[in-house]
Amino acid sequence: MQPFTVSLKWTEKQAVNEAMNSIICRTSGIYEIYIRKGNQDSLVYVGKADYSFLDSLVMITGEKWFRENRNRLYIRLGLIASPIRWNSDVLANIHSSLIQELRPSYNTVPSEAVFAIA
Repeated sequence: MQPFTVSLKWTEKQAVNEAMNSIICRTSGIYEIYIRKGNQDSLVYVGKADYSFLDSLVMITGEKWFRENRNRLYIRLGLIASPIRWNSDVLANIHSSLIQELRPSYNTVPSEAVFAIA
């Protein structure tokens, strides 16, 4: 795959329950989940939504860490602003690159990523 630049447009962090009820949750892209402890937010998970954020979030609600922290979880949704046309391979590579760079607590670090984070 030829290297190219990807631009994400991030939403503000919001409570997971609030995000799951928003219209933007019906779109696809990347998301970051944070646990709030006092005034500090810690990134714990980076996810990808091939079809919709809502579908992807529903799949992880059964995870123990998610259930135990649900009232302290905040999410930021990342929409792919460019390239305008992209596919699931591009989304998977963005996802892997972010996990490799940020190393959130509840993700497995991929062995390699195609994109470099700048």
